[in-house]
Amino acid sequence: MTLRRHEHERVANEIQLQYKHKMLLLRQEMDARRKKEIERIEDKKNKAIEDLVKMIEKKYNDIKTYYQDITNTNLDVIQTLKTDLQETRREDTAKQRQRTDQEEQNKQVEGPLKEAEEEKQRLTIKQEKHKRIQEELIHTQEHIARQTEILKDIGWQYEVRL
Repeated sequence: MTLRRHEHERVANEIQLQYKHKMLLLRQEMDARRKKEIERIEDKKNKAIEDLVKMIEKKYNDIKTYYQDITNTNLDVIQTLKTDLQETRREDTAKQRQRTDQEEQNKQVEGPLKEAEEEKQRLTIKQEKHKRIQEELIHTQEHIARQTEILKDIGWQYEVRL
């Protein structure tokens, strides 16, 4: 009886070691999958952020260049007006037309500015969505950790019952 009991204990210990080894391999595999998935998501997020930053910088530079051109044009007009003050009296009506044209240009400038503000609002909304996704990722990771603990407990209970 003692020999049979020792034999059964030895077999039970071998089985227990075998399942411990399988559990360790499974846990390592799942950790590797989780790390790869997290890395993939982070790479995708970083790429999206990088693309958005590039797009915003390009639009910002375009707007900046546009306004610099307008500013330079306006400065040239002011210098011309100073040197041509005497001619201005003779050409008052022509300059009045030029002023109205300039006002129309300023109105045209307001359009791209409004578009830029709308784009900023859209990007802010996208940024908020991205933050929500990040929060969901954290919650999912916590859920995975809890489920892993539950799986571990169930595995131990199963091994104990055997």
